Amino acid sequence: MTVALRDGTSDPDRLELEGRVALVTGGSKGLGKAYALALGAAGATVAVAARSADLLDETCDALERIGRRAMAVRLDVTNARAVARGVTKVEDTFGSIDLLVNCAGIMAPIGRDWEVDAGAWWRTMEVNVFGAFHCWQAVLPGMIARRRGRIINISSSAIYKKYPFYSAYGASKAALSHASASLADATREFGIQVFSYSPGFVRTAMTEALADAPVVRNFVRDGFRRALDEGRTTPVEWSAAMLLLLARGDADALTGHHIDVGDDLGALAERARVPLGARETEQLVLGEIGGGPAHDPELELRALGDVEQTVASVGEAQHPEQSHLVVR
Repeated sequence: MTVALRDGTSDPDRLELEGRVALVTGGSKGLGKAYALALGAAGATVAVAARSADLLDETCDALERIGRRAMAVRLDVTNARAVARGVTKVEDTFGSIDLLVNCAGIMAPIGRDWEVDAGAWWRTMEVNVFGAFHCWQAVLPGMIARRRGRIINISSSAIYKKYPFYSAYGASKAALSHASASLADATREFGIQVFSYSPGFVRTAMTEALADAPVVRNFVRDGFRRALDEGRTTPVEWSAAMLLLLARGDADALTGHHIDVGDDLGALAERARVPLGARETEQLVLGEIGGGPAHDPELELRALGDVEQTVASVGEAQHPEQSHLVVR
């Protein structure tokens, strides 16, 4: 079976995930939607989960237009029972889940810790960490029984940096990456691979909303807007390309690692003293990501250290009030 790819071509050799079932949370828009479509273009059957039914249907319609089977699962990842029901629904319809991409997340509240709402701060931990936990807890029994499965938790470069005006986001992503590494060790004997993945600063509706949100401009001025307007972003195609490498198993030997969109997987494997897998690493990193940010000479000239220039996107923002931002 062939599928029309985004460039309008049809290439059966690209259907490397044919027969696999993926569940993508936060899949109604933003990066979650982009990843769902990329997985579908690679041949996967895709279930997308989020809270917005209408937007979920749009993602499923897009998947079906490229010949993929798709399912919308409306749920809140912080509700363990809803997650369990959703996973059961997917597996009853499509069969066993082979890949979980935890992309649902929020970025709130924005402000000084002693001034923000404590409940909003904790809500970020609940969604970004506990929500991901609920999802992998629901899919892992089946993966372990089959001794096969991959989990990709969408993290951020925030785990390395100081984020003084949105500390909950950085803390939650650091916790998620740490939990991913621990989970990888716990599941290694059962043939499961787990990664945390920093997707880069991608232009999405979320980053556009952040750039113009009064509460953000109050604290980081016009840094977000400058980064977008000057093109200091990661192309969504690169972000999706690296995720596909993880999804199809090219970097399974690196299970437990935090992978950044700009990483050279071959170099990581060499430092870890493990074989990378089936493909020659130069082809992986250069050929399939098209040079990628790790090999982009212009990227080396960009100042990526500023807070407002390096926030990773995991969805889209809504800001009906200036007190906080919500990302799904």
